[in-house]
Amino acid sequence: MYDIEPKHFNETDDYWEHHLYKTKNSENQIIEFKVNNVGGYYYTVEFFITTKRKLGYQYKKQTGRDGLKSLIWAKQCLIHFIENIAEDDMLIIVYFDDKKRKNVYHYGLRSLGFRLDKYYRRDCLMLRIKK
Repeated sequence: MYDIEPKHFNETDDYWEHHLYKTKNSENQIIEFKVNNVGGYYYTVEFFITTKRKLGYQYKKQTGRDGLKSLIWAKQCLIHFIENIAEDDMLIIVYFDDKKRKNVYHYGLRSLGFRLDKYYRRDCLMLRIKK
């Protein structure tokens, strides 16, 4: 499987905190998984695959050519974040673009305790960390 090496960084102030996992898959595509602090103990998850750095995340567009390996890598990054970085009473929110991704993410993440919910009127998967 691909490397899991998180990079923690703060942008201009301490409010925006990110944990970034980034590598290349077997198709020489860049895969990026980022956990963003959106205020307090609320974190959102961002995952995308791209061949051109300038494009980044592309809404409702299939960009990966590596099958499920990249999704499994993203799940391993999430597990690494939960086990090693996450704090007690933290809320992790996973958004999805469409019904297909919703079903795949829910199937893959329900074993970690994620449940379907709404956050600011938008469907998502949520997990409250209790250590």
